[in-house]
Amino acid sequence: DADRLAFAEVLRDLHARIGRDSALPAVKLHQRIGEDLEALDEIERSYNKELTQIFSRFDRSRAIVPKREKWDDYVAHLR
Repeated sequence: DADRLAFAEVLRDLHARIGRDSALPAVKLHQRIGEDLEALDEIERSYNKELTQIFSRFDRSRAIVPKREKWDDYVAHLR
């Protein structure tokens, strides 16, 4: 399924472009691409759910804390 997700952006662009054409073949293709995009969205939601389950097992206190040292503290440490 992951290889299919690689084409999601291309399909979204194609879906938008074909949507401007009112010819019957274009309308049918637009509908098919829309169905494919819905399937890709479902695959992506499934992956996100699985990843959330996997990473929720880890202790949250182990994450890097976004903290920037003050410049003066850094210079003082170097001295």
